Amino acid sequence: MATPIIILPVPQVEFSASLLGVNGAGSITSNKDCTTLTINDQSNYTNNTESGHAAANFSSFRRILIEHYLGTIINLSSIGDGDVAITPGSSGINQFNQLVQSGDGRYDITLRTVPDWDNAATYNPGDDCVFVPGASLPTSGVFYECINTNTNSNPASNPLDWQVILETNLPVKYDTTIFIVLDCALLACINEKVSCAFCTMNDAFCNVNLCTNRCFLEASQLLLLLYAIEIDTQNQDQEGVDLKFDMVKKICGCPPLACN
Repeated sequence: MATPIIILPVPQVEFSASLLGVNGAGSITSNKDCTTLTINDQSNYTNNTESGHAAANFSSFRRILIEHYLGTIINLSSIGDGDVAITPGSSGINQFNQLVQSGDGRYDITLRTVPDWDNAATYNPGDDCVFVPGASLPTSGVFYECINTNTNSNPASNPLDWQVILETNLPVKYDTTIFIVLDCALLACINEKVSCAFCTMNDAFCNVNLCTNRCFLEASQLLLLLYAIEIDTQNQDQEGVDLKFDMVKKICGCPPLACN
């Protein structure tokens, strides 16, 4: 008797906007001077199996926001309403280099990417959303959220199947944020304080009192803060990072000591 062949259903892989690599690591890096960020959109445009979410469906809207913790925002947009123009997901271009000038600190990186409505796709309530370009694209368009399962139901004329949603209310499926830390100025400050500390020690090496060596104490504080910032970044603890960078500014803002 032949062994029956059991065909298992292939699980559907849903679309997910992502700024994380396959191993969960962040895919955002900076150059050695902390002046340029390289941001990789890791969304699964090409390997999800969700209806209406193929790479070609993402032909209009993508936005990347770079926000420094003190409030400066750079808006990269594919619909003409940003500081920098970028391509949508359908372009296949998913790496972007951007100059940043706000200095050290926490940067929130937000990715929003939404497919255009496809009349052949089946949409389901819960978290399916689409973007409908306006007549004057690239400077207009509306976001819709599916509220009833439908196919070939135009969002603009079928309020029983779709409801308008604000871009800022998009579900996490299309809207993701992680933060990174730039610390070039902090590292330069540590080098300065360490150099000063050793200079002071050398001036009176046999009679040095580290408790009165201000540079030594400041260098020690900064090294401790650097380590703490790294831990907070791994834990994505925004408040912890911001608090420690405020402390760094106070220490590095002290006038340097002269070295004889």
